Amino acid sequence: MPVNIKKSRKDMPVVFARVNNKLALVLADGSQIYHVGSTAVPSLDGKNILDILISAKDSEHMNELRDKLVAIGYFPSLNPSPRQDYIFLASRQEETGEGDIHIHLAVANTKTHDSFLIIRDYLRSHNDEADQYSSVKYQYAKQANYDRSAYKKLKTAYVDKLLQRARRWKNGG
Repeated sequence: MPVNIKKSRKDMPVVFARVNNKLALVLADGSQIYHVGSTAVPSLDGKNILDILISAKDSEHMNELRDKLVAIGYFPSLNPSPRQDYIFLASRQEETGEGDIHIHLAVANTKTHDSFLIIRDYLRSHNDEADQYSSVKYQYAKQANYDRSAYKKLKTAYVDKLLQRARRWKNGG
């Protein structure tokens, strides 16, 4: 499936609220559930995939959460992360696109977990950075000839630098 960058959808906070309510009922353990990714930043263009971060107490709890999510139809990654503090799931097993849901399970208070929130909050409070990031996404998609894996490689380096700026901002520098 080719990378297709689109204008941000204004209804994504409502979509998140609906999914959040369902997840909270299924998980039933008071886990923190956050709206992250491009759709959590007003006006940030992207693939319009709903990204959700769920905080786990530890890796054992994270595995319990994964099992509950798999039981209601989410699919673990075909290429699981070697990290012990992170698990990725999606609403479809094949490549996902607009309208799909990505769930990021991460152990709370780890660098992996906190990066999702830091970058979201930074982009929400820096409209110029969000606008630039939108432009870069269109540019990288075209440069990668809309190939998903080439696009991800280009975007990863940009996001790493963006995250460095976001961390400096978060730490008051």
